[in-house]
Amino acid sequence: MKFFFGFWFFCSLLSCSNDPTELWVNYADFPEMEKFFLAGVLNNGMLHDGTPEKLGFLVVDNPGPETVVISFERRRTDWKNEGAAFSQNFLFLSRICMVFPVEPWEEKNLSLEEITNGVISYTDLIPLHDLTPPHTALKIEGYDVSDAQYPLVYESGLSFSYGGKHKRRIAKKITALAYQIQQMIKNDLFENNEEKIEFDKRALRIEQRPVLFRIAAGGDVMLARGAEDILFDEGPEGILGGTAALVQGADLSLINLEGSISSRGEKAEKTYTFRFDPRAAPALKNSGFDAMLIANNHAFDFGMTGFYDTLDHLDQAGLGVLGAGRNIHAAAAPFYKNGSNLPVKVFGIASYGRERSGWDGLDFAADEQMPGILHAGRRGSELIKQQMDKGALNIVFFHGGIEYADYPDNATRSLYTDLIRSGADLVIGTHPHVEQGFEWVEGKPVFWSLGDYVFNEMDDTPGGDMGIFIVLSYLDRILVHIDIYPVFMDGPRTVISPPEQLDRFYRLTRTLAQK
Repeated sequence: MKFFFGFWFFCSLLSCSNDPTELWVNYADFPEMEKFFLAGVLNNGMLHDGTPEKLGFLVVDNPGPETVVISFERRRTDWKNEGAAFSQNFLFLSRICMVFPVEPWEEKNLSLEEITNGVISYTDLIPLHDLTPPHTALKIEGYDVSDAQYPLVYESGLSFSYGGKHKRRIAKKITALAYQIQQMIKNDLFENNEEKIEFDKRALRIEQRPVLFRIAAGGDVMLARGAEDILFDEGPEGILGGTAALVQGADLSLINLEGSISSRGEKAEKTYTFRFDPRAAPALKNSGFDAMLIANNHAFDFGMTGFYDTLDHLDQAGLGVLGAGRNIHAAAAPFYKNGSNLPVKVFGIASYGRERSGWDGLDFAADEQMPGILHAGRRGSELIKQQMDKGALNIVFFHGGIEYADYPDNATRSLYTDLIRSGADLVIGTHPHVEQGFEWVEGKPVFWSLGDYVFNEMDDTPGGDMGIFIVLSYLDRILVHIDIYPVFMDGPRTVISPPEQLDRFYRLTRTLAQK
């Protein structure tokens, strides 16, 4: 409570004159808890050792012509005003980032005009650091909480006014003494805020502009059927359309790569096989991707030779391999990325059944001496769970489920839930070739299926030529923003679709929330 002892010190010094200085506190402006503690200090006049002491000022019931008036002031600003300091009439106490909480399927817009006009009040908001599932933060006119122009930054403090004939002399004294209070608060209070402040934790919190960690992820990528030629000739914008900038702007970008990067190998006896030019690996790296999920049912489309070539080409390009390796331990190893305040670990794993052709992914599951994919049916989940780190953001990129299904099947739900309970902070699914909904599973975000991302000749399938591309913004483990972009496969090219395409995704998400 050093702030209030400092306030007593200020008030006693303020009265260092022959006659007590009249002081009036505009309690109507104070939040309840601040009002309670300040009233106790002013009315009781207790020193820190509990000794009664007559204060050298006179607390009056109404402001007179020569009364010092102290009011609580809260004002809305943005991060461009970060670092606000003491001014002559305002003692800066706190800066806090507030957010308007929404559920991910809520299609809501909020303008700065509505905030300014009081349609949304301060009491409708919550502190950014108090954001918890099932809510994320609404962007305001496109600005996220880390943007310099984000408009829900609130500063609070004490304002001083004096209306008497000695206004200039008193104002100078107020300025000097209030500055001393500010230094006392800064030096003695904020260093151990949680231990020393017992009232509303918004009251004396100074926050800096947050640094978000952005994760971008697309679903199934298949570069045959003309896609790789566009990638080589036109670059990422030619094949990824508007999502190319999202990939490049993220701190971590992930996709599921369906096929072998190789010019060798024997074609597998299965319904569909895909193989890409070795130039695809550096082209994907140059597009901004960081890691590829290889734990899928196309990793062995061109046998062990094609599989080894894929691992080599991705490694040479500097791309992380998720869920595949030269043995089960390599396949279970995470891809590491440095986050803003904590490390990020990304795991890859698969679980899918036998294909109509008879090809079975379990036959290509990695083992102690066997190269292959990390399969949930062959110790895959257990090895991932052993490596979950409480000091990291743990992400699992999953390939499994039933193709073209609207909702996850029970086996997939059980697998994802088990990973969440074991420490996964985020699970992203692929394989069904259509988008499924979003769901909070025990407070952690799960995207059951992103659908297709780059996959030509899917226009004859029930929804296979559409998908979603996601950008998730994290503050440590707090999922602050979810940005969902509908994508459409216009032949080999991917384009961002009109927002109406998200109707299906939101419908599926709402249904999951009601179950």
